[in-house]
Amino acid sequence: DPRVLTLCPVGLGLSFGNYGVGLWLPQIVQGMGFSNLATGFVVAVPSIAGGVAMILWGRSSDRRGERVRHVAGAALLAAAALGVASFGPSDLVVLIVLTFATIGIYAALPTFYSVPSMFLSGTAAAGGIALVNTFGTGLGGFLGPTVVGLLKQQTGGYAAGMAALALGLTLSATILLVMGQGKMPRPL
Repeated sequence: DPRVLTLCPVGLGLSFGNYGVGLWLPQIVQGMGFSNLATGFVVAVPSIAGGVAMILWGRSSDRRGERVRHVAGAALLAAAALGVASFGPSDLVVLIVLTFATIGIYAALPTFYSVPSMFLSGTAAAGGIALVNTFGTGLGGFLGPTVVGLLKQQTGGYAAGMAALALGLTLSATILLVMGQGKMPRPL
């Protein structure tokens, strides 16, 4: 189904952002001068906030029976936060917006994986979700941290990497919103 193939780059962009932030966040925080112990506690805050947001956002999506705008909205929140992080005037601002980026990413991912079930059912849904997940997690999970690392190596900072992650999330949201403009029929 071409719709499944269209969801593959969306999953890639979401995983690109997820792994890019998640794997580099401890280095970013430690670079702010926190000790190893303090870094562990500081890095836990965005994940805890993201976990709470994931539950609340999923409930909102279920209550409204709406998926596309919930995923796109959360991805755009993460993209905006990463955009601000790339210009962060202070460490405190960067920590706050990286928390919002994590909230957006964590809220988008589980809701996103219910999108294929909007137009697939049974084994087709299982296969479609598996393909999207493999493409997203496999390629996005590799590219996110790699791009951030390469850009840090080239520029000496994380700003360009955060901007690249923001771009990936923005593209994911845009593709999903465009795809959502067409009526995706419910499975029979």
